[in-house]
Amino acid sequence: MGEELPLLIDNDGNPVEEAEVEAGSDNEDNDPDMAEGNSDYEDMHSDDEEGEDEGEDEDKYIDTLDMVVVRPCRANNEVFNTYGEHGSSYLLHRYGFCDTGNTFDSVLLEIDDVLEAFKVAVSEDRAMAVAELFAEYPESFQSRHRAMDQDDDEEEEEHGEHEEGEDMEMDENEDGDGEEIDEEDIPMMEEEEEEEEEEEKAPPKFSIDAPGHPSLSLAVLLSLGFSDKTAFTQVTSEMQLLMHYLPLMRQFWSAFQDKLDAGASVAAAFREANKESLMKKKSVSLVCRAAYMLAEKRLSLCSDNALGAKPTDAAQLERWETAKQLRANERKTLQHCIKTYKKAVTKLN
Repeated sequence: MGEELPLLIDNDGNPVEEAEVEAGSDNEDNDPDMAEGNSDYEDMHSDDEEGEDEGEDEDKYIDTLDMVVVRPCRANNEVFNTYGEHGSSYLLHRYGFCDTGNTFDSVLLEIDDVLEAFKVAVSEDRAMAVAELFAEYPESFQSRHRAMDQDDDEEEEEHGEHEEGEDMEMDENEDGDGEEIDEEDIPMMEEEEEEEEEEEKAPPKFSIDAPGHPSLSLAVLLSLGFSDKTAFTQVTSEMQLLMHYLPLMRQFWSAFQDKLDAGASVAAAFREANKESLMKKKSVSLVCRAAYMLAEKRLSLCSDNALGAKPTDAAQLERWETAKQLRANERKTLQHCIKTYKKAVTKLN
């Protein structure tokens, strides 16, 4: 075996007695250069300790869920969780419950029923032309629930727009805090963008939305589909003209529905929404008639008979009652639509 190394050595590798080390440490306290060296060491040591502390803190939160409150909350007060802006059918499918008075409720309609309305009111050729139209431009007929758009409008009014001239420039590889974006995050961003693109390319969904209106995409499609042959051919043959027409129709129907919800008469709602003279009363009446007829057909499918007999098992009974509540919510939305738009047809004719 080789010679055992001394426990304490100097810079040249010579053995040093402990007494000499203690004396040397006293001298180092008086030496600025040595003090600075010790300071560097202490800083490095401190950083290591902080890193260890952070690692320990992170370990504490593994397999935990953070709940962030959006308004001040006192200790021991009850905190409520939101499941998002979803209708009853979505909440029942994803979370197993639905509630009454959901402002985001919507009742989906069969696309074939929508096309049947054009076939009956206009012609089979028109129905086929409409089907080809939203198949070619699905993203143009996608729409969110009206309540979501209203929430966005209120939020914009509350926070205001960004000041003009605000410096928004940043380096390509930096985020808003000036920190470099990890390249591993980029694929995730691309995946999210791809998901959004897939949603835009998905077939449009038409519905009757709470409290009881045809979705804006449905109202716009009905307006276009019921237009006379000359107007329909002109608008649908030029993409630029179509992209100009659709937002104008969406704006009209959004205003018309908002005025009705606010308690305005049908005549007043039409007058306020039609300040630009975009629509004729006859055209609006046709859309209203189709809307309540589609709602009537969908209502015929909302009977509780399909639920079967009331079960006696507690777990099955809870699911049965939840499904019954969903049917009740759907009937309420559809019945409101039928009542509102039947009245609109009468007043507009």
